[in-house]
Amino acid sequence: MIILFIQANGLSESIGLCNLSSFLKKHGHQSGLILLSHSKNVYKDIEDSRPDILGFSAFTGMHKDVFASAEEFKKNTGIPVIIGGPHTTFYPECIEDYPFIDYISSGEGEYSLLALLERLKVKGNTLDVPGISARGLDGKIYRNGISANIDDIQSMPIPDRDLYYKKYPFLAALPMKRFISGYGCPYDCTFCNEPWLRREMKIPNSRFVRKKSVEQVLEEISDIRSKYPLKRVHFSDDLFTFDIRWLAKFTEIYKKNFKIPYSCNLRFNLLNEATAALLKDGNCYAVQVGLESGSQNLRNIVLKKDISDEDIIKGAALLKKYGIKIYTTNIIGLPGETLEDALSTIRINHRIKADFFRINTLMPFPRTEIFDMAARQGQLVDKDVLIKDFSTEDSLHLFCKTDNANEFKNIAVLFFYMVKFPFLYGLFKRIIKRRHSAFIRMFGFINIIQDTLYFNISLLQGFRFFYNTILCSSTGTDLHWVPFKISVFQKLFSGLKCKRIQKTTANE
Repeated sequence: MIILFIQANGLSESIGLCNLSSFLKKHGHQSGLILLSHSKNVYKDIEDSRPDILGFSAFTGMHKDVFASAEEFKKNTGIPVIIGGPHTTFYPECIEDYPFIDYISSGEGEYSLLALLERLKVKGNTLDVPGISARGLDGKIYRNGISANIDDIQSMPIPDRDLYYKKYPFLAALPMKRFISGYGCPYDCTFCNEPWLRREMKIPNSRFVRKKSVEQVLEEISDIRSKYPLKRVHFSDDLFTFDIRWLAKFTEIYKKNFKIPYSCNLRFNLLNEATAALLKDGNCYAVQVGLESGSQNLRNIVLKKDISDEDIIKGAALLKKYGIKIYTTNIIGLPGETLEDALSTIRINHRIKADFFRINTLMPFPRTEIFDMAARQGQLVDKDVLIKDFSTEDSLHLFCKTDNANEFKNIAVLFFYMVKFPFLYGLFKRIIKRRHSAFIRMFGFINIIQDTLYFNISLLQGFRFFYNTILCSSTGTDLHWVPFKISVFQKLFSGLKCKRIQKTTANE
């Protein structure tokens, strides 16, 4: 059987799809990928692939575009459609709202998708596959729960990066590639869906949080290094440093076999002298860490981060001691947040001398604890928003009621400058009170530059990636610093063709 994955553009290269592809190929099936941004004739590309089923991945808030594409292709090709990803995991009832969907996958989809393809192959019953909700010929919906987590992740094959890299070399050309060394998070942050998933699946943290073996992770890195340029490694798992014994073993082997600097995600409260020393010894050059809010009350009561100001200050001091750069993630527009709370987030980032920053407005996804909390308190602008209508297309949209909407949007755009140039603090306090405008949004270009610096990507490489993923895309994506539509950019660059970077080897 052949499954063809369809994706809007290459901005979010999916390791999950690579995992599915390698697993299905291991069991005798085939897979392919189409980026709509790089398809001159998508129907011809689909016909040439001769797929038995079309696969899509949907994130809540951006799911409507995915469903619209799936509906169009189903209507014009008649090929069965399956949609997976976070949206269908947390909202499996979406199959009831979209009659063109044949199947949805909920949870980790390797075994459930394999079972579905095996049954399709022999024209068997596909209505009771665990983890797959299906639509019968009579239109009746068969809901079959969430797939069980894969306990033995050591048995999983190396992700099939060739799914992307062989067909779209511009993705392979980046000198940084992402890896995942483990799955799951044991914490109860109110803005995250993982606590809901743990409760829904009724499994303990010991089974929800899983780590690949050190050998398995290093084999994957070695495989990529042997085929594509690799100058930086980033571990995208929620908590890279969760298991100190694993980290010690990883550091010992990694530093002997690889000279590639890496970055990772961690929490301030998991940092101590031993952890920081291991990170430095293993050539970790930077970390991403969730600071979220400068208000300890908002951080721990509203967000349930369970991280004190002291944890942040001590953790940052350790990272600075060992020469590891800090990239903080922050949230603005929280329930009950005041302007002073928002300004305190700027001050604490300056105090710890963070090197890079990202700040997003709160997106209280339905079924998260913070959504329920804000709804009970009457804080939501629209507490009756339907899951199918929830949208994150405007990255500066404020979901919670506030008298400081204008200031919050301006702070989100000017955050970098307000942290880096405290001597202009008085000036910025006056600027943020001005009407939010397209002109102010333009200053958000610094966020793209920060990412290129954090991942040590040259500006030329960054532009090539940006051009291929955004400017070549017919669907585009929201960039809050762009004051006009993507089509304007396409006109500005109309003299350039969206040609791929033709290289025999490349990086993510």
